[in-house]
Amino acid sequence: MADKEKIIGRIRAIQLQEKELPSIPVFQFDAGLKAGFKAALELAKATVIETEAEQIPVLIEKQYQQLKNIYSGVSGVPGNIRPETLSDKMILNEIDLAVLQADFGVCENGAMWINQKHLEIPALPFICKYLVIVLEQSSLVSNMHEAYQRIKLPVESFGLFIAGPSKTADIEQSVVIGAHGPIGLTVFLI
Repeated sequence: MADKEKIIGRIRAIQLQEKELPSIPVFQFDAGLKAGFKAALELAKATVIETEAEQIPVLIEKQYQQLKNIYSGVSGVPGNIRPETLSDKMILNEIDLAVLQADFGVCENGAMWINQKHLEIPALPFICKYLVIVLEQSSLVSNMHEAYQRIKLPVESFGLFIAGPSKTADIEQSVVIGAHGPIGLTVFLI
C-alpha cells in the first residue's frame, strides 16, 4: 500500500501547465441533409424508404410478410412480441424483426441515435434478424459535432448510434452482411 501511495503522491505533485482546448471548426455538409443521409446509409448497405408514417405498417407487412416474431417500439406499428411477455431473455434471438424509433440521424455517416426511451431491451438491435428504424426527416443533423450536442447526458443514461446492418470484412477479405447481428436494416424516413 505504501508504494501505491508514493506513486499517487508523485503524480499529484506534478504541476502541469493549463492549456486551452482547441476550438472545433464548424463543418458544413455540402450535400443536402436528406440526400447525404440516404447516400451514407446506402453505402453502409441499408435500405432507405421515404414514406408517410401511416404507410409504415403496410410497407412492413409487404416487405417482411414471411416473418413471425415482430417487436415494435413505434406507436402505430403493430408487433406481437412485448418485453414483459418474454420469460427468458435468451429467446430474444427468436425475434425476426425489431421496429425502433430513432431520435435523430447524422448525414455525414448515416448513424442514427436511439436513446433509452426507445430501447426497452438494449440488446434488441443487435440480436434481431432484421431491423427497421423509423426516423423523421426533420431530425437530421449535418455531422457528429451537431449530434453530440443533441445528446442529453446525464438525462439519457443509455443510447447508441446505429449505421447500417451488421457486417464484417475479416473473412477472406470480403464483406459479409449480417455476420454479428441484423441481416438487414431498413430506415423509414418520414
